[in-house]
Amino acid sequence: VKSTMDTMISDADRVFSGYIRGQAFDAFMVGVVVSIVFSIIGIQYAIVIGLLIGLGNLIPYMGPIVGYTSIAIVGIATGDYKSMIIATIALLIIQAIDGNLIYPKLLSSSVNIHPMIVIISLTVGASIGGLVGMIVAVPSGALAKVWFERLINLKEKRNEAKEIKEDKEAKENNVNEENDINKEN
Repeated sequence: VKSTMDTMISDADRVFSGYIRGQAFDAFMVGVVVSIVFSIIGIQYAIVIGLLIGLGNLIPYMGPIVGYTSIAIVGIATGDYKSMIIATIALLIIQAIDGNLIYPKLLSSSVNIHPMIVIISLTVGASIGGLVGMIVAVPSGALAKVWFERLINLKEKRNEAKEIKEDKEAKENNVNEENDINKEN
């Protein structure tokens, strides 16, 4: 029982730490890309906004909220409405690419599950638990997958052991029957 519990805890540790690494890397990449794009566009405080968006990206829905709010504040404060509109469109594109392509693929490789399971986990987590549900959905889905695979492997090993035992018993019965036949002759 102790080794089973240790294995389950080890699985949970591996999955959740992979998730955290994936989240952190995604947030870092979004922050860097936004900083670069906003610098090219000419948005003041591009690096600060990129950093805030990256940090906000750690919490579902917060990255875009922080981003659009920051763009609006800086655009209105500086009076640079053209750059504000361009930056808003750029952020929309960056967030769309990240949310639909990069994030699911990155997290799927971090926690070793298919990207579609990431999307399904996020959808189910959001409908069940809202924001908190989304935060724990992916690692919980990955952990459920790992434990399900372990259960399947355990069942297969038991079936193989059972088949080996049955084959051994069948061979012993055949040998006993042959011995009985030889004794009768």
